[in-house]
Amino acid sequence: TTTAATAKTTPTTNTAPAAAASPPPRGSTSGKPKPEGQSLKPSRTSSKVDDSGRTKVKNCEECGKALKDTQAYMQEGIDKVLCQECLGECLCVVCGEDIEGAFFSTSDGSYYHQTCFVCTFCSAQLEETFNTHQGKLCCKACHQKLKPKKICEACQQDISGKHLALSGKLYHEACLKCGTCGKPTGAKVRVRKDGSFMCEDCVPACYGCGKKFEGSQQVTAAGKSFHADCFKCTRCATLLGKRFTPKDGEFLCSPCFAEDYKRTHEEEEKARVRAERALQKKNTENFSLFWRQELTPSSVECLRALGVPSAKLPPSEKVCLQLDVQTGAVKCAPTRNDEASINLSYLVCAIQVLAKYGSAAKFSLDPADPQNLSGEEQVKVFFPDWLENTVYGEVLFQADYFLKEVCFGNVALDDIPGLVSAFEAGLKAIDDDKDHAARQWFIVNAASMDVALDGVLIPRLSMAVEARKLIATAKGYVDAPTSDPSDPSVAMARAVSENFARLAARVPVVAELVEVAKAQLMARYLMEQNIVKINKTALDAYTMPVVRQARRAKRIPTLKKTRTFAHVEEEDDGGAVSTTTTTHTMHGGVDLSYKARKVPSADIRRNGLDPALGGEKALVPIPLFLAAAALAA
Repeated sequence: TTTAATAKTTPTTNTAPAAAASPPPRGSTSGKPKPEGQSLKPSRTSSKVDDSGRTKVKNCEECGKALKDTQAYMQEGIDKVLCQECLGECLCVVCGEDIEGAFFSTSDGSYYHQTCFVCTFCSAQLEETFNTHQGKLCCKACHQKLKPKKICEACQQDISGKHLALSGKLYHEACLKCGTCGKPTGAKVRVRKDGSFMCEDCVPACYGCGKKFEGSQQVTAAGKSFHADCFKCTRCATLLGKRFTPKDGEFLCSPCFAEDYKRTHEEEEKARVRAERALQKKNTENFSLFWRQELTPSSVECLRALGVPSAKLPPSEKVCLQLDVQTGAVKCAPTRNDEASINLSYLVCAIQVLAKYGSAAKFSLDPADPQNLSGEEQVKVFFPDWLENTVYGEVLFQADYFLKEVCFGNVALDDIPGLVSAFEAGLKAIDDDKDHAARQWFIVNAASMDVALDGVLIPRLSMAVEARKLIATAKGYVDAPTSDPSDPSVAMARAVSENFARLAARVPVVAELVEVAKAQLMARYLMEQNIVKINKTALDAYTMPVVRQARRAKRIPTLKKTRTFAHVEEEDDGGAVSTTTTTHTMHGGVDLSYKARKVPSADIRRNGLDPALGGEKALVPIPLFLAAAALAA
């Protein structure tokens, strides 16, 4: 748009047009008047004019002023291109005629008759403000119609105010938005490969150094972008290749990840072991998984229950048995000899089982689900089942459970050689990712009866522990057909057997199991003697002491341990991590039966009664046996 200035009376250049009151003065700046009838337009015959009638000369050949096609003129007969001023004429650029009277001039040095200064498209008289369209005079109204509309590429609406141009397209400032944050980009905008826009604030920065990407090579990993030379291991600063692992905002090379994984795993494993021990401690309290010495039944109370008068009861709990081979009477007397002592309550219970079932009592701690040794529960199995609530059965269970805890290292017996945790030993020997289970049980390895000169019976027995690895079958888990001597459970059983006497002296529940085994041996020996007759009435009337209700849980949490180990293996391009998880469970029980057809006996050349405790005078007939009952009567 060009704005007209004030009116001129003489033609001047670079001014806006205005109406003039009188024509410009005639005359040439060169002092040469215009001849009559001369043509003032450039001649087509001149070599300085092209075929379209436009001068080839760019400057006035008189004053050197730059020319335009509408300002180039030639005097007739003179082959020289001149400007209007040098020609000395004022000509209208529209009609080419002399201007006399009012006229308009523009800043480019053009002159117009007042009547010629009109819109080329609608012929409307032009005012002080006018426009041009493709080099032609144009009024404001036509200019608005003819100029191309500015359309926003985003909203397709007209643009009338400020706008932004990008890649040859126009946008309202508010419409050019960032494809990441959705805010207007402003003048600083970037174009992504997909054609979307990005503001300066959203230009990605290197996750490593924090600087913006400026066309440098990028590496993208786990949603993070890096300069190629910034993609390094967070720990050791080694440039990362294809093998890396993102972890908690860090990027680790294979060796660093392997070491980090191993360290983290070890910390987690320690925490898991602490939790496992805390749970075991809690289970021990909740399920009474320990022996209490006050549960030991009283021999004196047993005699009282069998009908022995209070006046004849022995003064102490420790008593021995005497068998009268002539009458078949069985009597008891106080003793200080631990080998000869017999717990009469255990003896009566053992006789009850033998008399009804023809075999010794047994106990086993089995998985609740035979197909799943590592299940959450183990179940107590007694034979006969009524032993479950008796002190006799409790001894079998608690002794067996203690053995399992020794094997798992839950009970430290450092002063007894060879009792290394079978579990810990097994961890060193096992490198596969499987569950492992074994069965251990107490047995009577050897048994016999010594008979003193005065008829006192002294049971002799050797107890041991046997072990078998359990293997899976279609019907469940069974004992392996053979025992590998190097198997940790077998080695542990062997160590317990070799140190059984020391273990019994050290651990009360093992000592109590020995007392039960002695009573079992004594019961079998007496019932094998034809002269000894059992008083069935007294036997059936006797009730074995029971444990309190809170200790009667038939199912208990499975005693097991699980360990997971992380292994780092070196490879050509770093370290690889593998884990091994192994779960050990221990099952088994107590079997006090003696495999020989008959208990062997041997006479010893000494008396068994203690003279200091009254000798024969202290003997008390036991009403459980008929001959003794007759004597008592």
